[in-house]
Order: sequence, then C-alpha cells, then structure tokens
Amino acid sequence: MLELIDLLDEAGIVHWIAGGWGIDALVGHETRPHRDLDALVPFRRVLDVHRLLLAHGYQIEADGFPTRFEMIHESGCRVEVHPVRLDERGGGRLEMADGTWWISTKDALSARGAIGGRSVTCVSVSQQVTNHTGYEPTEKDRADMAVLAKAFSIRVPSGYALNDLASRNTGNHRPMSS
Repeated sequence: MLELIDLLDEAGIVHWIAGGWGIDALVGHETRPHRDLDALVPFRRVLDVHRLLLAHGYQIEADGFPTRFEMIHESGCRVEVHPVRLDERGGGRLEMADGTWWISTKDALSARGAIGGRSVTCVSVSQQVTNHTGYEPTEKDRADMAVLAKAFSIRVPSGYALNDLASRNTGNHRPMSS
C-alpha cells in the first residue's frame, strides 16, 4: 500500500485514506487484513489518478464512476478511488451510488495517521463513524468500529454495539451501553 501512496504523493495528488486502512492509519497500526485501499481524491484530479495508475500497471476492476472506481495491479494491490468534490471551506461532498451525498467538513479531511510507520492524510475518526452509518454493518465493519471505540473512547453507532446485536436477535430493544 505504501507504494501506491508514494505514487499519489510523487504526482502531487492530494488524497485521504478512508475505509479499513484509514481506521488503521488513525490507530497507527494494521488491525486486520485489507482487500483494498480506499482513497478519496479531489474530483478534478480523478482523470490524473486514473492515468497514473494505468501507467504503473493497474487495470480497471470495477467502474462505478462518478461515485467510485476500483483498480487492481498485477501484484494484487487494489485501490478504490472515491472522487470528492471539494468546497471553498476545505470540506467536500462524496456522491454515493444511491444519489445521496456524504458531506465532509474541513476537520474531517484534516486528520493524520500512520501506515507502516509513515505519516499519511486520512479522514477523521468522526468521519469514519459517519461513513459507517446508514446501512447494515458487516462483521468487518463492527470490528473496525470496535477498534475506533477502544482507541478513541468513542461511542459506536447504533447497530454496532454488542448489546444492539443481542437485542436484534431476541427482539428486545435495549439502550446501547457506553
């Protein structure tokens, strides 16, 4: 993953690490294996990213443009590129496949973390939590939120707490414990 980040950095392409690697960056170490690297890039630089990755042996794996596209290298390295439309205040909007938007503030795009001991830009803890709402979480999502909860003493969203899982299974709804 560091080689991919190096490519973006050397090309002068601003980016933010999100998803599982973004969570690992926030806590400063790898917590689980990852299928891909989620990278938010300014919408105006998407074509540059596409060309850069093609020139370095990546091929399109999945095309969901304008919301996202995924590229894979022959080595197996995968990147999922998420175009973000930046605003004049330093925040941005990320279009989702269903036509809704994830809104990010300047603070949400100002986080720093570490991957492999190297400093990287990533989305903030609060943005990671926001990005994990609005859908039924997978076990991987629950594990990621547990990592953030433990590292930053935050409360996880509804549907992520063990008590929430138990109440769904029994039909009894109990408040989430802190």
